Amino acid sequence: MSPLRRRFQQYPRRLPPEFRGRVLERVGMKRYTSFRIGGLAELMVWPSDLASLRLAVAAVRELELPWRILGAGTNLLVGDGGVEEALINLAEACATLETRSEAGAVTEVALGAGVRLAAAVKFCQGRGLAGLEWAAGIPGTVGGAVAMNAGSLGSSMAESLMWVEWLLPDGGLRRAEREELDFSYRRLQRPEGAVVVGCGVRVSPDDPKAIRERIVKGLKWRRQRQPLSYPSAGSVFKNPPGDFAGRLIEQAGLKGERRGDAQISEVHANFIVNRGRALSREVKALIELSRERVRRGTGLELELEIEVVGKELS
Repeated sequence: MSPLRRRFQQYPRRLPPEFRGRVLERVGMKRYTSFRIGGLAELMVWPSDLASLRLAVAAVRELELPWRILGAGTNLLVGDGGVEEALINLAEACATLETRSEAGAVTEVALGAGVRLAAAVKFCQGRGLAGLEWAAGIPGTVGGAVAMNAGSLGSSMAESLMWVEWLLPDGGLRRAEREELDFSYRRLQRPEGAVVVGCGVRVSPDDPKAIRERIVKGLKWRRQRQPLSYPSAGSVFKNPPGDFAGRLIEQAGLKGERRGDAQISEVHANFIVNRGRALSREVKALIELSRERVRRGTGLELELEIEVVGKELS
């Protein structure tokens, strides 16, 4: 047994009695990623509250284990050979959904990082609060949307965020106000080693029916332009300045290209879909093919929007 594997096995015993939550070893990742692809993760941890999240992170640091935060797995390609990391799932620890008022009117909604974007949109719509309609239909969690400055229909998290709360490497919490936040395309600059645990978004009162109409319109737009019938991780590449990755890949003649059950979507060329039993290496082959063809045809280097982690089967 490798020293790293031994340390993973020690992890549950390093958690103090105050820890509340679940720990599973050797977890299959297919059910935890929207691609439905991936081997085993050494550990998955579900802290039940913020205090337990801090204890979970402290334990991985104490054992010097590689680790990452896991949201809904909607932006992740995990290798079929598995991932030697501890994955800390925020679904239970960071589940805040509450309104905050100023001068008697609701102006803000506080959201935990583990909340699904769909739940946040529904929460606001049901209370007649406008501001997050653009996020309807985007899979994933609030924390992931904040970290990557998710956007759609001409809007993004950068326009809505009022503050972000970070869990710092030393276990402390820090709230950064809007003027402190540094956004760029599909990215929010964060303190080194910090984890998003919550945020506040600006909202304004509106007719729930009007809000719903905007949501339905956005969902219709998404259904017409995105391949929602097969598992995927959304847009594979970031759009280069002044252009669209999907257009460039389609222009390179790759729409519909397959490797096994992995396919560059016939609906939108910046999506790679899993038509059944796609392997991680087949998806990677299509990623590299897209990059090579676009580079050859235009000189542009496509930059990944999804994260690729883990190893291949030997």
